[in-house]
Amino acid sequence: MNPANSMHDIYAHLLKYILLYFILVNGFCSLKKLSVLSWILIVSASSLFVWRLYYYYVKLGTPFAERFGASFTEVTTNLVGIIAVVSIVFSIHNISQAKGWPGRMFFASCILPALAVIFLAQTRSVLIALVVSLTVVLSARKKVLAGVLLLLGVILSVSPAGGRFTSNMADNLRIKHGLLVWEVVKDYPVTGIGFGMQTFGGDLDLQRYNARLPERFQGQEILLNPHNMYTDIAVRTGIPGIIFFLGVIFVFFRMLWQFRKNGASDNIVSWVNAVIAAGVSFFIIGFFEPVFSHYPESVLCVIFAMGTILWRSNRDSRPSMAE
Repeated sequence: MNPANSMHDIYAHLLKYILLYFILVNGFCSLKKLSVLSWILIVSASSLFVWRLYYYYVKLGTPFAERFGASFTEVTTNLVGIIAVVSIVFSIHNISQAKGWPGRMFFASCILPALAVIFLAQTRSVLIALVVSLTVVLSARKKVLAGVLLLLGVILSVSPAGGRFTSNMADNLRIKHGLLVWEVVKDYPVTGIGFGMQTFGGDLDLQRYNARLPERFQGQEILLNPHNMYTDIAVRTGIPGIIFFLGVIFVFFRMLWQFRKNGASDNIVSWVNAVIAAGVSFFIIGFFEPVFSHYPESVLCVIFAMGTILWRSNRDSRPSMAE
């Protein structure tokens, strides 16, 4: 429907990240370098969180009851939790791998600003992703997992974020918007409307599709982009596109899970748990949020690259498995 927008986004939101993926895979091509990549991610995320928490709540004097980052435009309130959860996951992994107390204390300290950002942002999808990812990365340490989940439950019960789960979710705007997007997909099931991400809000008559929805949704706002990564892919590339995308996700997790069955080393299995947890958190958040912008796409690219680096490392250490 909008060839110019599609051509622009094929370059800006696909080809650039395929190139980044190969740069990461070939630049951090061993487990030692993979650790360095995780350190870069953790340190950069922690620097972002510390500065933004100071700027928002100290310098601007924003009350702590207000959702974190409500006025931010690039790394918005509902998306900042993506890198926060991933940072926590790899911090926990690095704590288990650190050989001395200084390293363990450093990575433990990096968890605190990430947790603060998650609970102050009060984004439900991120909180759900945090619990699931912690369950995955701490699956081998049942007592630690139980204690961590108990602590998170206590914090949630006394923080404003807890109230986000008690509101009526039956009339949530995302439910209405998912139904609206499905109406568009039914009109363009094979080719979609085009790869461009501005096409949905700029070239479609959304009022016409809104009129097809049940009466209880008619008074609600019409969003200008799909707030779900799966419906976003489906509406832009059609049903064949979403099948291919789900296939990529399936192959990614199957590739990592096979390490367990094939007798990978304990070090690789520990990495596998962390990367699976990071991937699961992204795809959970993506079910509720519009994650196709440069910041989340960069995070997804790093997660995919880490999975490939693990696959290569495991293959190189066990040549017979590759055969």
